[in-house]
Amino acid sequence: MPATCGARAAGLAAGSYHFYMTDDKPEAQFALFTKHVVLQPGDLPPVVDIEVLSKNSLPNTAAELTAFLNLLEKKYGVKPIVYSGKNFANEYLKGFADYPLWLAEYNKDKSPQMPLDWKRWTFWQHTQNGSVPGVAGPVDLDRFNGGWPQFQSLLIK
Repeated sequence: MPATCGARAAGLAAGSYHFYMTDDKPEAQFALFTKHVVLQPGDLPPVVDIEVLSKNSLPNTAAELTAFLNLLEKKYGVKPIVYSGKNFANEYLKGFADYPLWLAEYNKDKSPQMPLDWKRWTFWQHTQNGSVPGVAGPVDLDRFNGGWPQFQSLLIK
């Protein structure tokens, strides 16, 4: 039974997360992801975290990432969400602004500083030192940029 069943049973949107490795072929990463992740209507789109280059990165990281994102979109029928930080996005993610952005940008401002290509953030991870009752130690805290209708429109149909 998938771990997300409890979240779905509680009425929460379930999600999946993939840490993209720039030294692995996108087809291999896609095969591994789809072997372990079952998404269904009402779930969040897959989230692809790309924030570091691997030691032996493939020569064309942007093209390889595009191939991976395209495979996910074809499989699940929804654009994946790209998770990254501003500096990494500015240097390596030019041309990805069509994807929803989950921005890791830690500050105490009311909004994040955006990467150059993106005009809007979808989720903003504003701290990695938050606290949540019942959870020991620091946790990431995030905000969604929109209301309930915008959140629902993001979910897999």
